[in-house]
Amino acid sequence: MNFSSIKPILEETPIYTNSNEVANISGVSLTMWDVSIAALISRLNLFYVGEAGPGKTQLSTDLANLIFNAEALDLRGSLDLDLKSLFTRMDLGKLNKMEGSTDQLYELTEKVNFHLSLIDELNRCPPVIQNQFFNITDGYIEFQGKKAYFGKGEGEHYSVGIATGNLGDGVYTGTFSIDNALRDRLHLTLDFDFYYPLPEDTLSVSMGTTDPRVRQASKKDSFEPILHSYSELKSIKSEDYLDAWLAGQFLDHGLDFVDVASGMPQSKRILKNVYPDILVSEGSQDAGVALSYVRPFTLRGVSKTLALAKGLCAVASAKSGSEFSLDYNSVFEAYRLILPYSGALTPKLLDDYRQNPNLAANAIAKEASDAFLSGTEEQEGGKTVRKGGAQAFSHALSKATEGQLSNKDIKDLTGNWKFAVGILQRQNTLATTGQQKQKLEMKV
Repeated sequence: MNFSSIKPILEETPIYTNSNEVANISGVSLTMWDVSIAALISRLNLFYVGEAGPGKTQLSTDLANLIFNAEALDLRGSLDLDLKSLFTRMDLGKLNKMEGSTDQLYELTEKVNFHLSLIDELNRCPPVIQNQFFNITDGYIEFQGKKAYFGKGEGEHYSVGIATGNLGDGVYTGTFSIDNALRDRLHLTLDFDFYYPLPEDTLSVSMGTTDPRVRQASKKDSFEPILHSYSELKSIKSEDYLDAWLAGQFLDHGLDFVDVASGMPQSKRILKNVYPDILVSEGSQDAGVALSYVRPFTLRGVSKTLALAKGLCAVASAKSGSEFSLDYNSVFEAYRLILPYSGALTPKLLDDYRQNPNLAANAIAKEASDAFLSGTEEQEGGKTVRKGGAQAFSHALSKATEGQLSNKDIKDLTGNWKFAVGILQRQNTLATTGQQKQKLEMKV
């Protein structure tokens, strides 16, 4: 795959200046600008949060100008915002002729053609107004009982949203809180305070101007490379990068495992309201393990993590000129970025990291990656042995695709790798019945 078309975009000089590293893919350092481009080519909505003044609005404006030629729905949070009035207008011709019903007198405005929606100061809107953004984050509005999708022409149905909001004390603040369902649709939240510009960045900016207002970058239409890269990423076959997709399953099913007392369900989801308090009350062996205090991702969480991982790898490929590569490491790097405001961090974890979700996410992503690769240590016959892990699964998978899966292969997958047993058994059944279409291999 070739992502060289987005290299000129990555080399742009936005007014927002920040060389602080936000992510690292195979030794390629990615900044806030780079990660934002990764989100755009993955068609992920962005939520920029932080205290007043770190550059949230400036960066969103830069993206709108330098990529979308300033053609974007530009909204500011307020108490009386009415989105319907922005997308529809009365057809005066029909009105003069008295044609059609009242609803049929309205038509869509050109704003429905935009590929980008900017929502500044999102949490200045009360919940009833925030509800209007649900459809926008999903890429459409309802018009005359049907869905009218954003983005026309070459990029039909491509649309993304970028929202900004204030953040403080570990929770969303401002005038109103952010609804959890809406927050989930703002796929990637980036904290501008945690990734604050370096001193050399702020010195450069302050020497250039003392104007505190948002400035306008030059207008450019660079949407086609974004759309091309998005199409390339959509064409990726999961079987070509099986370890990345398995890492996603680990975030969903592997992290659902918890070692509670005998007779209790070993699933955080099934334990529901008694989790995570039951870890201490029932004397769980996992009571002191940080990974036991993070909730598993849902299928939507896994999907946006994999999408971001692909986008990050594409950007890293474009920046370095190296071949595109996607592996489990990039998935856990994407997980680290999405985790802080995903709702998966429990109060216990936040307490351990001074209520800083980014610090907690950094530690959890490292532990999750280690557990994925190496499995867990368990006591067996008075000895400490290593059980599970990607390499153990890879070995078992190679046998399963030949229809030769053994009981020992299954027994080696314990703890948070138990979820993989069903996957192996299914592959083994397909192979033994002649339905296996190709041999699946891990790259670990």
